[in-house]
Amino acid sequence: DAFVGAYPFVREDAERRLGKAFSAHDFPSVEEIERRFYFEVKASSLGDAEDFRADLPDDILDEIRAEITSDTNAALRDATAHAFQRMHDAIAHMNERLSAFKIDATTGKRSGVFRDSLVENIAELAAVLPALNVARDPELDRMARAMMDKLTKHDGDTLRDSEVARQETLDATAELLGEMANFRAVA
Repeated sequence: DAFVGAYPFVREDAERRLGKAFSAHDFPSVEEIERRFYFEVKASSLGDAEDFRADLPDDILDEIRAEITSDTNAALRDATAHAFQRMHDAIAHMNERLSAFKIDATTGKRSGVFRDSLVENIAELAAVLPALNVARDPELDRMARAMMDKLTKHDGDTLRDSEVARQETLDATAELLGEMANFRAVA
């Protein structure tokens, strides 16, 4: 809100300082700035159906408890699915980047370059996945350990410099993606 309130003054100041170099297209409208900086926080708990107490007939209480249980189970499934999707996306991205990386044998020129963050992002995700595993899914924990063990063995420099390390890691991404496909087919 403070930035949105100050934004017209920031724009005017930029126009004054930049002179002829100023372009109005570089400065979105106040409404666009508000949309770009919007966020929402929702807090909700995962209820325990047995903890629901009310002075209602048993059949209505049973119905409410069943709904609480169903909603809780759905939230846990969604959280687990989201964690698996994040894992899948990260592994697929690593697979894509490593597959695209090539070194021309005659010139030594590299194409399909990737950054060190390719490995760092995998390591960060693998480290946070246990905390995201609110349903305590053993398969999610196992896959997080496998990501860490198999995909972060080599840093970015090693992956760029060593065909053997790159192929080993590429094979590991394909293996993990295959395991995830099998798991999803079962789930």
